[in-house]
Amino acid sequence: MSMNATLTGALVVSPQTVSDEAFPSAIGTVSLEFSPRQKPIQVGSGYNHRNVNSSGAFVPLSGVGATDAVTQGLVLYVRAKVPFQVRVSVFNPAVPLVPDTAIIPITGTLLIEFDPTRYLVLLEAKGSGLIEWLVVGNQ
Repeated sequence: MSMNATLTGALVVSPQTVSDEAFPSAIGTVSLEFSPRQKPIQVGSGYNHRNVNSSGAFVPLSGVGATDAVTQGLVLYVRAKVPFQVRVSVFNPAVPLVPDTAIIPITGTLLIEFDPTRYLVLLEAKGSGLIEWLVVGNQ
């Protein structure tokens, strides 16, 4: 089934509220949207959440991987209220059997769009607490 993923919203930066006054207003507003605005997708991992208790080693997060619903992730959303390390493995067209990896420390929200030729192939996390994620792609 053919679907689209769309991101709508804004990041607003403004001074801390110190009274009931509305002065000064926002310092900056950035519209949030995908490129292209409607990203065509075929599959998704579904919304996932899990209590992870692994401060010493990375554990795979279900939904993306060689035998999971998504084998070629194009959009990744991860959220954690406590510190986590997220490891992403991305297809490397120069060496197809050896993915590129990156470790990203997060506390809060992570949103990544991947190039269709360098898609997400594995998602792992290290830390202790509740983590939530969603991956969508074409395969």
